[in-house]
Amino acid sequence: MKKGFTLIELMIYSTILGVFLVVLTSLFISTLDLQLESESTANVATDSRYIFSRFSYDMGRATNITIPASLGQETNSLQLTIDGDVYTYGLDNGLLVLVHPDGTDALSRVDSVVSDLRFLKLGNTDGKHSVRINFTVTNGLKARAYQTTIALR
Repeated sequence: MKKGFTLIELMIYSTILGVFLVVLTSLFISTLDLQLESESTANVATDSRYIFSRFSYDMGRATNITIPASLGQETNSLQLTIDGDVYTYGLDNGLLVLVHPDGTDALSRVDSVVSDLRFLKLGNTDGKHSVRINFTVTNGLKARAYQTTIALR
């Protein structure tokens, strides 16, 4: 009696192994996709929180909104006067940047894209002015639009 496998047994084992490998591969790819999506969502949330915090911080210290200049005007940059110095927010190739007396700071991640940045000056002629801020943060597959209104103190 000869020991070994028949051709049919080898074909059955190969088929079972092939199905097993296909299932494992698809599970692995799904896990990677979920991880990338989760990472993108977290990056968008982190960027937006930091941007909101920085806007609130600088608006709280500002004495004047230079750009947009008049009530109801909408621009794609924001210029504030803080302690006599000029601080300007704007976009530079998808990065939100802040230009100030000490230099220029990027306020968003290099792998995130900030777009649709708009500042609308609100308020009244004899009161403290405020700015409505709109922007969209995109990171990987995730994009989220934001809007907030912040007033001078």
